[in-house]
Amino acid sequence: MPKYVLEPLKDDGLRGPRLEIDELLIDNDLANLFLQALRNIQLNSLTEVNGGMNMFNHYALSAVHGAPREEWNGYENRAGRYGYCHHSEDTFPTWHRPYMMSYEIAIYKEMLNIAGQYSDAAQKTDPIMPRNKRDPNGAFDTVFGLPVIYQQKQVFVRTPKKPNELTPMANPLYEFTFPKGDDWGAHPDRLRLTISRWFNQEHTARTLGDRTGESDHAYLDLEVRRQASTLATKIWKMLNPDEFVNKTRPWNSFVNDSINSVSIQGRRFATQSFEGWHDDIHVMVGQGRSKDRARFVGQMGDPAYAAFDPILWMHHNIDRLLSLYQPLYGKNVEGELIKRELILFTKNAQTEECFTSADGVVKNYWAPGFAVPGTKEDKSGTIKEIVKKYLTNAYCWATTKEQPGDQPLADWPKDVKSLSEAVSGKTVKKNPNARVVFTSVSASAAEPIKLEETPIKTAKILETVNSINKSLPEPAFVPAPSSGADGQVQQIWDAHIKVRKFAFDGSFSIHVFIGWVKDEQTERFFTKKNEVGFTGIFAAPQATSTECQSCQKNRADDIVIESVVPLTSYLTDYLDSNLKSAGLITEGQHRSVASLEPNDVVPFLKEQIQWRILDLASSLIVGREQEAHLEVAITHRTFTPPDANNLLGGYGEPTEYPDITTDKAGGLGYVYPAAT
Repeated sequence: MPKYVLEPLKDDGLRGPRLEIDELLIDNDLANLFLQALRNIQLNSLTEVNGGMNMFNHYALSAVHGAPREEWNGYENRAGRYGYCHHSEDTFPTWHRPYMMSYEIAIYKEMLNIAGQYSDAAQKTDPIMPRNKRDPNGAFDTVFGLPVIYQQKQVFVRTPKKPNELTPMANPLYEFTFPKGDDWGAHPDRLRLTISRWFNQEHTARTLGDRTGESDHAYLDLEVRRQASTLATKIWKMLNPDEFVNKTRPWNSFVNDSINSVSIQGRRFATQSFEGWHDDIHVMVGQGRSKDRARFVGQMGDPAYAAFDPILWMHHNIDRLLSLYQPLYGKNVEGELIKRELILFTKNAQTEECFTSADGVVKNYWAPGFAVPGTKEDKSGTIKEIVKKYLTNAYCWATTKEQPGDQPLADWPKDVKSLSEAVSGKTVKKNPNARVVFTSVSASAAEPIKLEETPIKTAKILETVNSINKSLPEPAFVPAPSSGADGQVQQIWDAHIKVRKFAFDGSFSIHVFIGWVKDEQTERFFTKKNEVGFTGIFAAPQATSTECQSCQKNRADDIVIESVVPLTSYLTDYLDSNLKSAGLITEGQHRSVASLEPNDVVPFLKEQIQWRILDLASSLIVGREQEAHLEVAITHRTFTPPDANNLLGGYGEPTEYPDITTDKAGGLGYVYPAAT
């Protein structure tokens, strides 16, 4: 019988979108409780509660996302129910929504526990987690650079025993240390995690440098900055496809990256999907740079281990992207697969019934604590205005502001070392506006364990949030797709990519370049100036997916992944009128373009566009395009910018130019030599 049931809290209209992590750090009391709570649920991963397994901790929750597939909440990962893996499935985003809730509950419960240990009355009775927020891990995609707090190996906290001192503590956002031998010996009933040899065996690591097995956060920060424009444009395309797609695109085409193409005039075009964008981040963060897979790659690059890295919980606030899609195209959400159980997220202890994607706590984009301050009114104009405003304020695309010229993207927000005592170790001014703990769901126990709600002690919560937002500097802006004057029809170019998900027995990436490619510098592909963008394929190798029914099914079906790499913003650097990248092209007759019209771009790209395939260790995969069924197609279409009649703008139908790719292995129209 399941022990815990997820229960939605009442919507009182005061809970809004999640905060970004640097906004959280401004409130020192809030950050103090959060960091201690997160550290505790990592350290106490194997301890028992009331004689039974402790499910609300980092290890237990991470262990159901992949290896070791430990039983959680009374549900085994058994055949016939797909277990816990929903990658490349129609339920991919909706399964991860209550999964995030469960982790937030774990943090929330421990924050309450810590708050009760302080002698100071204010700290004891007012555990300050903002009720407009469930989990302070903000959206990875809105930060132009890796947040400072994730790069600090040590943080400073005020513990209940020493509330007036700043005590150093290992940063729980930096890495997770796996339980050691003695830990397992004391808990023989727990499923032990066995980590593959090409991962750091002691702790999680990201974007590993050379052969050290340690994180290279400085380089990851550079990668995020370098890829910001491309990742932003992908989201715009995902939320605002062409009119033909808007009317016909089914739910599964949006949510997962397998077979998500649409048919236009007899030709199937790959489109940008929710899961495809998610996969890009996993591969980038998990990339190793040793060029030797036997050395080290990051856990985020393998579905079996990704959830153990604390950064996953920040990344999976992609939930807000689903909340933007739902009010726009929610009527497309239908079908039997949506009714499939989201195993382990129980809503009825007596019948062991689990939530489905159609249940309110999962489905309703206006539910408290989700991404967008929503509206239940089914008025397309109202909804589009809300989404446009949210994109402008939070994602920075629906704007006429230009991206800085040759200057690096501005930090967002400014250096938090001056704002946060958790990072600096210095006493700084406290935020005068106390905020209370509240999550969007509670975990009630089928057994006599009850999570109590904290009384509301602070009024005008939203005004507090607004005052914080106003105190932050303006973010760097990434423009909507643009190549001409405001209001004019613009020329849009994309690379549409299709490839077998399990072509290379593990995660890999496909990088698109304009101009010369230094194949000896694969470990720097993500930050090369002429790398236009990439597609990340987030795939479990056979060795780590043997017990995952969904993984094995997708492998047996030999599914194809589809994605899009935007080209337009980089093509503008080669315009004769705005030439910024001439030094990146050293060969060929066409080294710049007079305009973004097809007559100019087609011969230029035919000479200059290239692509490369990398495995997760940054080793070049050569001569296997045919085996991978790789297809790269270049398309052109127009984009009409937003106006009063079309608040999100609109795309025209794409036109393919196979002449660009016929002479390149893996390109549309390329003919492979006959086997000998």
